[in-house]
Amino acid sequence: MSRLFWITFGLIVLGGAGWKLANSIAASTLPALIFSDPNEIAQNKIDLSANQQNRNDISELSATENISPELKRASTETARQLSRNMTAECQILLRPPYVIAGDFHAKELQRYYNEIILPVEQALLASYFRERPTEPVTILLFSNDTRYQQYAQKLDNRWATGYYGYYNRTKRRILINISTGSGTLVHELTHSFTQKDFPTLPEWLDEGLASLHEESDFNKAGTRLVGFSNWRLPLLKNGIQQKKIQSLRSLMTSQKLRSNKQEIDYAHARYFCLFLQQKNLLVPFYREFRRNQMGDPSGLKTLLKVTGNESLDDIEAEFFTWVTQLKN
Repeated sequence: MSRLFWITFGLIVLGGAGWKLANSIAASTLPALIFSDPNEIAQNKIDLSANQQNRNDISELSATENISPELKRASTETARQLSRNMTAECQILLRPPYVIAGDFHAKELQRYYNEIILPVEQALLASYFRERPTEPVTILLFSNDTRYQQYAQKLDNRWATGYYGYYNRTKRRILINISTGSGTLVHELTHSFTQKDFPTLPEWLDEGLASLHEESDFNKAGTRLVGFSNWRLPLLKNGIQQKKIQSLRSLMTSQKLRSNKQEIDYAHARYFCLFLQQKNLLVPFYREFRRNQMGDPSGLKTLLKVTGNESLDDIEAEFFTWVTQLKN
C-alpha cells in the first residue's frame, strides 16, 4: 500500500497533490479572491486518478453539504481580512468552513481541497469527531520554506524555523510549507478538529493523534486513516534505551509534554496511539474518553476499561515489548 500522507526532510516536488501550473498569476496589489459556491465543486472538480476514486466520491458528497449562511459570511469575511496581508503571487479559495490560500493557482488549491482536505475531514469524522468546524479555519499552503517563514512572521510574528507547519489555535489558522510533504497538513488539520470536538483533550493525545496521521493512508474503503511507523521510532527507541522516556502514567497525567524532551514525548504519544490503533482500540478509547472526561480527565480509567486490563503497568510492559519488535 502506498502512503498518501508523509513528511520529508528537504525540499522536493510533492507527489500526487503537489503539481504546479505553468500559467503565471496576473500581477496585482492583492491576491485573487475566488468566492465561488462550494456546490460548484461537483461540476468543476479536477479529475483524480483511478486509485483515488473512493476519495473522489467522498469529496462530492462533502461538497454538496448545506453550509449555514452565518458560516458562509464568517468565512467570506475571514478571506477578505486575509487578502489584506497577502501579496499578488497568492490566491484565496473559499470553501467554508475552510479559507484556503497560498502561492498557488486557485486550481491547485482546489486540488489540495479535493484530494487531501475533504477526504481527511471525512475520515476524521468517521473515526473520532462529531461535526465539521463551525467557525472558519484558514489553511495557508506555501511552495517553499522562504515564503512559509515570511508569512509565519508577517501573520503571527513567529519564527517557524525547524517546523514544516503549525496550527494557531487562537486564530484557527494553519500554515504549512507543503513542499516537504502532505503529512504536516494532515497533522495540523487533526488539531483543528480536536480543538472543537474535545477542548480539554490532554496534550499527549492531541499530539499523539495528530502525529499518527502525519504518516498515514486511507483504508481500502477510503473512509478511515491508518497510521504507519515513521521517523519518530528511532527517537522513541533511543529514549527507552537511555532511560529518558517517562512512564505511561506520567505521560497521560501531565498537562504538557516536557519541553526539554519534547521529541521523545511526541514519539511516545504517537506510538502509543499506533499501538492502540493496531489493537483496534484507538477509536473506542478516544470516544469513551470524550464521554468520561469530567470524571476521568487523564484518560487512565478509560484506558483500563477499553483494554480490559486492571494494571497500567501491564499495558506499559506490553507496549514496550511491541516497540522493541518494530523495525526502524
